[in-house]
Amino acid sequence: MARRADRKWTAIVAAAERSGRAHTQIAKQHGVTVAALKYHIYKSRREGRGSGVQVLPVRTDGDAVARGVSVVGSSSVKRCRVVAATSSERVGEKTRYAPSFIAHLIVNKCGDTNPQYRLEKAYKTLGIPISRSTMCSLLHRGAGELQPLYDAMLRHVPEAEDVHANETSARQQGLDKRAYMWTFVTPTFVVYRYATTRSGSVPEAVLGGSQGRLVVDQYTGHNKVAAPGRRLRAGCLAHARRKIFEQSEHPETTEALDLIGEIYKLEASAKAAGILGTPAHLQMRIDKTRSLKLLCWGRRHRGGFPPRSGMGKAIRYLLKTFASLAYSRDTRRSRRTTTLPKRLSGAS
Repeated sequence: MARRADRKWTAIVAAAERSGRAHTQIAKQHGVTVAALKYHIYKSRREGRGSGVQVLPVRTDGDAVARGVSVVGSSSVKRCRVVAATSSERVGEKTRYAPSFIAHLIVNKCGDTNPQYRLEKAYKTLGIPISRSTMCSLLHRGAGELQPLYDAMLRHVPEAEDVHANETSARQQGLDKRAYMWTFVTPTFVVYRYATTRSGSVPEAVLGGSQGRLVVDQYTGHNKVAAPGRRLRAGCLAHARRKIFEQSEHPETTEALDLIGEIYKLEASAKAAGILGTPAHLQMRIDKTRSLKLLCWGRRHRGGFPPRSGMGKAIRYLLKTFASLAYSRDTRRSRRTTTLPKRLSGAS
């Protein structure tokens, strides 16, 4: 009798927490008093049964292992029952959410870029009623728990020999001007740094006086970090190509785009051969690169277009940055572009 009563109250408590309705409605539906319902909900939470939300692997043996979620059978399921999961570790007192659920929320929000209103609907479909305000609280709680790991990664960025950096602007509620998400890519991890400014103080604070290579565009905010005695600046070929590509109505751009295409094919062949970052890769760049022909193209067409025209600006950018582009060619471990930080920060 006692076990039967326990199973009855387990089902009632699960239904109450799953539906999110008022206790009076649940008690009336199941023919129990509100006081008894509240007592068993409190007892269930104290015992760690039927009140937490965690992410569990799917089972196909007919048993549904869940916490606080009841399973309704259908005509296609011959046997289906609710089994109370064992108590999971919680992120704090008086909370029903396990670390696995918060990790799932963070990945969906930040990694998969799903907005919270869409996550609210998705979780409700799974039988987990959770409001957007609760999601915000859990995201902030997760950020606080991960802060030591983030600080440690930030300290390791200056130790990397090669760093790719870029910044992406974004509108933010409550700010009249744009905020910026700075991206720093090392061979082992990616670190994001939020800032309300685009000044060079951000890369200087992250990289400090470290030495090595810095693959960036020609934005002057990187000048302090790329000063003599600090990091060597390697240019971004994608920026030079984009400015030329935007002037495709001029037939002169065909030759330049073909030369840049040959450079990209060279990098693709090195990747296919599995020699990226090796001395053989460096020798391949030196022997087969078409960078000097690209320089000759720019000098040949420099006087054929007004300096303030789009084509004139594209050629001037290419010639101005060719020294850093050539350094990228002569460095075996440097990528040709800074498009990777842009893609990681969500910029188009």
